[in-house]
Amino acid sequence: MKYLLEIRNLTKRYGNLLAVDNLTLNVPEKSVFGILGPNGSGKTTTLSIILGAVFQDSGDFSWNIGDGLKDNEIRKKIGSLLEKPNFLPYLSAVSNLKMVAKIKDAPEDAIEDALKAVGLYERRNSPFKTFSLGMKQRLAIASVLLSEPEVLVLDEPANGLDPQGIVEIRELIKKLSLEGKTIIIASHILDEVEKVCTDVAILKQGVLKEIYEIGSNKNDYSYFEIGSDDMDTLESFLKVQPGIMEMINKGDFFMVQAVADISIGELSKKLSDAGIIANHLQKSKKSLESVFLRVTGGDK
Repeated sequence: MKYLLEIRNLTKRYGNLLAVDNLTLNVPEKSVFGILGPNGSGKTTTLSIILGAVFQDSGDFSWNIGDGLKDNEIRKKIGSLLEKPNFLPYLSAVSNLKMVAKIKDAPEDAIEDALKAVGLYERRNSPFKTFSLGMKQRLAIASVLLSEPEVLVLDEPANGLDPQGIVEIRELIKKLSLEGKTIIIASHILDEVEKVCTDVAILKQGVLKEIYEIGSNKNDYSYFEIGSDDMDTLESFLKVQPGIMEMINKGDFFMVQAVADISIGELSKKLSDAGIIANHLQKSKKSLESVFLRVTGGDK
């Protein structure tokens, strides 16, 4: 597998705040790679570092784009959207993109293709102020596409959008992925990440907690929620059970990670034989949500 981006032991402090803490991860080529975490988890700082907008305190990273390209040539193949462009409300989509093309030194003849790619070609002559939130975000992505990048780096692309706008951005990301682009997305919206990404890095307080491969057999084990009136006895019981990989006390119940071949009936019988009455017993297949809740403690 080719990794388009390799991050090694990246660390960044802002005064006493450790924003990124010894982060190491690899982004596969042609993946839709999500960086997921609660607010303040280091997502935007990480993107800012890999784009050269912020300098790390230690660690390094490398973009594996092309052979023997210089840094400035590599940068041209990376399109980023960390902040929404300041489009002028009374100008049309085309006129706004002409301004962006001039600033980026991108060819104006790329505007038509960019508008078609984001589904705005039919509205190319409409004033920006008439666009919906989703259309405005799609135009922002069109501005990123003007330089015909191989990689897109998007920070919270669905943030603040209405449901229709979220769907529009989701479908656009899927379309661009099918065209062979590698896309890196930072987001705190778990549901959207799960719907568009192939791989997800979960961060909390700047620390990489887990890499989750969506749809991979590597994720094929189960989660149980197990509660009892006697949580101390239940905890002692669970700690000695074979097949239990991890357990987290959620207050009224334990969230337990177990190998896939443990059935709920088997577990229920073991609890009964040990004299433990479960007032809550539920099993679910491992999902991004269950992983996120486990490693972040449910932080938003």
